[in-house]
Amino acid sequence: MLKRIHAEIMVIAFFVALTAIVFQQIYTSMTEQGIASGGAYDNAAAYPKALASLIIVLLVIQAFISKATRSQSSGTRWQELLKPGVLICLFAGYLIGLQVVGYHLATPVMLASILFLTGVRHIWSTVIFALASSLLFAFFFEKFLKVVLPGGLWQLNVAW
Repeated sequence: MLKRIHAEIMVIAFFVALTAIVFQQIYTSMTEQGIASGGAYDNAAAYPKALASLIIVLLVIQAFISKATRSQSSGTRWQELLKPGVLICLFAGYLIGLQVVGYHLATPVMLASILFLTGVRHIWSTVIFALASSLLFAFFFEKFLKVVLPGGLWQLNVAW
């Protein structure tokens, strides 16, 4: 049986490491390339830095909540960590799939898989939601934010 505090410490350590990697990349690789400074539209490091800072704030809040509820915590069985573990593996597969098949093929599959994992079993609503969400996000990022989404090996992109 895994104690709840141990599970929380592992999750907090993971996100601390993740934010450390983000800041390491910003202050080394992105700085060397000259893309870690400038205005909001020229600064490629602005979004990762803001997101990493938000994660740090949320980690501090979670640490205080965890400390306050520590006396009430009970043990966690390993079986209860199965679904979050599958979700992490699914997301890792999605990140790999982005490079291989691109955003427009990988994202609907990932969204449908997450919906199935969380208990949604109506196939048509799952497919429609996954496709519509994927296309809406793609439209927003490509049209308004001018972000080029990964096209994969076949360079599949939608001309908006």
